[in-house]
Amino acid sequence: MLMLRSVLCPVDFSDQSLHALRWAVALAAQNQSRLIVLTAIEPLLAEAARARLGLDLAKADTQACTARIREGGVARSGGVDT
Repeated sequence: MLMLRSVLCPVDFSDQSLHALRWAVALAAQNQSRLIVLTAIEPLLAEAARARLGLDLAKADTQACTARIREGGVARSGGVDT
């Protein structure tokens, strides 16, 4: 049987990617693997938001999405705490 040491799950926090994240959580839990959740922010957009609005886009998006994951039970479904 294939044993995974790490599971990488890139997400954009759409409903589809949150569904994929649920599967990744379950897969990581089943294999007692490390789960790495990856998201990316377009650098030009992030810099424009910082310069024009004084907004740290990466921090704002991450906090909002982490809350959405917790509310949706994604982390709890695999016994993983965020």
